[in-house]
Amino acid sequence: MLDQITLSLLLKGLWETIFMTIVSGFFWIFAGITIRHRVIPYPKRSAS
Repeated sequence: MLDQITLSLLLKGLWETIFMTIVSGFFWIFAGITIRHRVIPYPKRSAS
């Protein structure tokens, strides 16, 4: 049986892991979009 301190530490670690995963995911998406726009700019006269 887990005591309260262990349970709260586990929840805190789990929350920090999820939070860092979301933050790093947004960062990599943003970095990928920025790099794509700078390195491979979209053609300006593409037919829409």
